[in-house]
Amino acid sequence: MLLWPAMYLGWLGFYPREMHGRLLMEGFVGGFAFGFLGTALPNVLTTRRFSGREVGAMLGLYLAMLAGHLTQHSGWGDGLFLLLLVVFGTGLARRFVERKDLPPPGFVLVAGGLLCAAGGVVLFLLERGDGVDLVRNRLANQLLFQGFLLLPVLGIGAFLFPRFFGTKNRHIFPDARTPPPGWVRKAAMAAGVGVLILASFVVEAFGWERTGPWMRFVVCGVYLSTETGWWRRPKKGGILPWGIRLGILFTLAAYLATGILAAHRVALDHLLYVGGFGMLALVVGTRVLLGHAGRSDLMERWLKPVVWLVVMVALAALTRVSADFLPQVMASHLIYAALAWVTGVVVWGVCLLPWVGKVDEGG
Repeated sequence: MLLWPAMYLGWLGFYPREMHGRLLMEGFVGGFAFGFLGTALPNVLTTRRFSGREVGAMLGLYLAMLAGHLTQHSGWGDGLFLLLLVVFGTGLARRFVERKDLPPPGFVLVAGGLLCAAGGVVLFLLERGDGVDLVRNRLANQLLFQGFLLLPVLGIGAFLFPRFFGTKNRHIFPDARTPPPGWVRKAAMAAGVGVLILASFVVEAFGWERTGPWMRFVVCGVYLSTETGWWRRPKKGGILPWGIRLGILFTLAAYLATGILAAHRVALDHLLYVGGFGMLALVVGTRVLLGHAGRSDLMERWLKPVVWLVVMVALAALTRVSADFLPQVMASHLIYAALAWVTGVVVWGVCLLPWVGKVDEGG
């Protein structure tokens, strides 16, 4: 985020758009994805956790990938990210074979998200050898910058978001290594959602710039509404359910607005990336952190650092979007948006950092 203030202050000698996008998607989002899935999936599969050696290897690849992007070697960064996806996916596949339980049916979308990331990176790497193809470039952007997180958000959200709201969870099934009754139907529904999302990417890549976002607005709205009940008043208190609700609203609003105002795509995408994906990742991360620290009692409180985070992330999203509609103050709004995001995340991180070292003694 700080690349933009640095550029406008004259500290950078290049336009950081590509670096900014890669660091946020492969770095920020990737860090949350690998951390969350690497912890959650072995638990839901009732199998062994990732070993210290495996985590060390993935961390090494992750840091090398960041270094590649920070030094403007985005080809190397993308290649290392692809290798990280392969190592991580192989580890998950082995644990799936060894499983004692099936994951929630919506988790088929998690596999789809990882495949989207890999597919998008492969298309970007092909561009470096064959030259830019407009359709391929559009599809690569959709797969990496949306599919990588959108599909897991839908799949994990169908299982996890009801816990935030206190609504009925339709993705909890009895422990079983083979599909219990009803599991296949739910998994097929999730797979169908994934196919429709992928179809929207293809449609948009071929030039239907309004149709793709409209498709995602309808599919995501229907699936999240029927599977999570996010639109109902939360039965649980505290800031976390409202943060998740706000993240969903930003996500749906981004697709709706892009379907109407396709000419302002770059600005409106930040409703999705900052207010949608960013908000959801940080709020879910908060719940995971508190759960592993054995402080589930704090999940239904209005924790000040989390309230601060939600407010600042929302402010950053709205400020960033407004920048493109107010060209006379565009530079200052980009700086304010970046600083709002950074301030919110830093305060949140510093205040919650003491809980990182806590262990849930109850298991």
